[in-house]
Amino acid sequence: MHPITVRQMKFDVPSVDEFHPLCIAGSSALSYTHLATGLYVTYLEPFFVKSLRRVMDQIRDEALREDADRFSRQEAQHYRRHMDFNKAVFAHGYPGLEQRVEVLKRDFEGFLAHKTDRFHIGYIEGFESYTTQFALRVLVSGLYDHRHTARPVGDLFKWHMLEEVEHRNVAFDVYEHLYGDYLYRALVGSAPPELPLFALRCALFVERLGWLLLAFFLPIHALLIGVPPV
Repeated sequence: MHPITVRQMKFDVPSVDEFHPLCIAGSSALSYTHLATGLYVTYLEPFFVKSLRRVMDQIRDEALREDADRFSRQEAQHYRRHMDFNKAVFAHGYPGLEQRVEVLKRDFEGFLAHKTDRFHIGYIEGFESYTTQFALRVLVSGLYDHRHTARPVGDLFKWHMLEEVEHRNVAFDVYEHLYGDYLYRALVGSAPPELPLFALRCALFVERLGWLLLAFFLPIHALLIGVPPV
């Protein structure tokens, strides 16, 4: 079996009435950070897929080309499943949230229209290096199995993070194969960890200003120290 498995997942997506935003360990900060991540990846991951498809014919190594294809298909599954859950988030009618997400959409459309393929693949590699470390830490923390984590949301993120670990090397391997420029990759790769900032901006629309500070500090505390007590 290939180590990067493309799975067709089905989740018990909550209805608008069933959905409660405090869905991760009963914590406002952790919950809204994850909800913002779910909003973010529905535009980030299509950008990944389109960027890789543009360079697929340039990948001369057949095994790497298959890895890149499987990476793209996993990411396509991720953003589609998050879109299912995001319907309930948008239905809550948080003021300004749709406008904020529209800005994000235009950002990625601009990247595809005006940036080079080398930038695209370097950006993906930078983000994947970030998410790999996050995934490894959060999976062992037990956060998604916490008794105050909503099961469908926990299952969604656990599956997503497990697959991030599975395909963690692909973007790096593609970049090295096509370009191999360390300095450029390092510079471009420093841009993707804007995700926490986007999460904070979204939190501004969905909770009181006091939680905005907690949304920055508590996820870091949870990842480094541990999740809220069971």
